[in-house]
Amino acid sequence: MARSLKKLIKDVMDLLATNAPLLVINHDNKTYRMQLTAEAGFFTVLVRPPADWPAVAPVLMAFSLRDLYIVGYEDNADEGVWKLYDDAYLVGSEADDPANANAWQYLNFSGGYNQEMYGVSIGMPPMYYALQTLNNPLANDMAKRLALGVYIMVLPEACQFPPSKRHLVGHLRRYETMILINDPNRFDIYFPDWSSICKRVRKGPGRFIAGDGFATYKLLIEVLLVVLSRPPDDEL
Repeated sequence: MARSLKKLIKDVMDLLATNAPLLVINHDNKTYRMQLTAEAGFFTVLVRPPADWPAVAPVLMAFSLRDLYIVGYEDNADEGVWKLYDDAYLVGSEADDPANANAWQYLNFSGGYNQEMYGVSIGMPPMYYALQTLNNPLANDMAKRLALGVYIMVLPEACQFPPSKRHLVGHLRRYETMILINDPNRFDIYFPDWSSICKRVRKGPGRFIAGDGFATYKLLIEVLLVVLSRPPDDEL
């Protein structure tokens, strides 16, 4: 599983590289190269359990190249109708084409973080149980939201933050499960601040102000691998 995740992250980074430039920053005699997000576009990931685990249907998930977050998933329990976050950015998806009107529905809840997400478990069993939930026609909205939250922690956050990737890969290699709020090395407290961290990095070392857990610009820049390309530079 750890190897599969690392390959998936590499594939996502390669896809971003074909759609967006790098952000290059020189600081303290070192050159940092970080991948910017794209202006638009989507990609899908087919999530399936390990071959030697009890069978559960794979789930196709859609992600945005604008921020790497999950847009929604194809609901096997509802004849393959796409279930999308209420606040999903759908420009360029052809969702507004009348011919696709019956192909998707909103989920009745938005993306982003709620307090319950910090109580989710991350690891191979939770990823498996999340697949079961997304295949369950009786699952309620909170169960679906938390199931999707597991995969937000696993892919987008691991792409955006190298410390999170290293921590997660280590747990997967050891077949460990972690509960985010109980993890002494937790990094997830920074996940909701990704946008503001990206803005601080893009402003450059000359405009850096210490705070929010980052005493130096070096500490700030070294937590990022993918940088949000919005807003434009002249609006930072």
